[in-house]
Formats: sequence, structure tokens, C-alpha cells
Amino acid sequence: GVWQHVGGWLKTGSSVTAAEVMAFCTAVSMAKEGAVVITDCRVVAESWQAGQRTGKIAVPSGAAGMGEVWARLDRLVRERGLVGVKWVPAHLTCAEFVAQGGLAEDWLGSDYADKRAKKLAAEERAPADVCQLRRQ
Repeated sequence: GVWQHVGGWLKTGSSVTAAEVMAFCTAVSMAKEGAVVITDCRVVAESWQAGQRTGKIAVPSGAAGMGEVWARLDRLVRERGLVGVKWVPAHLTCAEFVAQGGLAEDWLGSDYADKRAKKLAAEERAPADVCQLRRQ
């Protein structure tokens, strides 16, 4: 694997959706053309797929106050639109996901990232930088 540097740009008190968009933007920014980024946020996955078809990200209803976050995603779909996305539902167990045709590796990676993000969010002060192991 290769260690990748990941830094955040969200303001304190941002919504969960904004954090999901930020994480996705960071992953897409680091991904090579043709890579697939996995997310457990359905709105992010669907917005990216629609943006790949149209060349523009439509801001979902209920996303008021998150203009900067969605604008970043909009820029990325034009710059890095050849990066794919796969949605891994967070509400399924690994066995359920695999039974529906998903890959255990995708579920396990998503679960690890989710647990790591929750741990960092729960800390009194998250580190300025987070390093994430990414299998190549």
C-alpha cells in the first residue's frame, strides 16, 4: 500500500453531509483516472454519477448553507470526472452487502473509514492531518 496525506477544509460544526462531500472530494482529488471511490453516502454517489452524465453537479434540496462544499464537487466533476464512484450502504452488514452482489473488500474498506472518521470526530481536537493507507 501507499500512505496518502489527507487534510480537511471544513469549518467546525459542518453537517454530516458536508463532511461526506469533503471526504469524497479529497479521495477524488487523489485518485488516478479510472479509479473508483467508495462512499456510504448515497446523495454523494448519486450526485457524482449525475454530474458525470451532465457535466454539472446539481445541489440537492436541503443543502442550503453548503454552497462551498457542493461548488468544490462541481469543479471536480469537470476536472476529474473519469473517477468512478461506488455506493456501499452503511446500513447493511458485510454478509448482506455480499449477498446483494457487493464485494467484501469494498464493505470492509468503507467500514474502516467510517470507524476511523468517527474516532477522529470524537476526539477533543482532531489532528491537522490524517494519513490513510490506500491499497493500490
